[in-house]
Amino acid sequence: MNSPSPWVYALWGAFGGLSVEAVQFYGVIRRTGKWPWKIKGEPRPLALFISVMIRVGVGFGLALAAVETGQGERSARRHRCRGRRAAAHRADG
Repeated sequence: MNSPSPWVYALWGAFGGLSVEAVQFYGVIRRTGKWPWKIKGEPRPLALFISVMIRVGVGFGLALAAVETGQGERSARRHRCRGRRAAAHRADG
């Protein structure tokens, strides 16, 4: 079974970071009824955008680092092996 490119893992990491930002953004809008930058003391749109890009970049970089050091593949391989052993065990008895 071919494993995905490291860039696929990195994109999933970026998606995770963006998802966290989206949930927080939605929470602020739901709680206050306003755009976050219209609330006193909250960052302006540019600062908010930069913070989102930082979180997305960190997710991208961490996921890429994990797969490049073999952590992603090792974990996936371990789960596939467990599944095969469990299937063999069920077939035996």
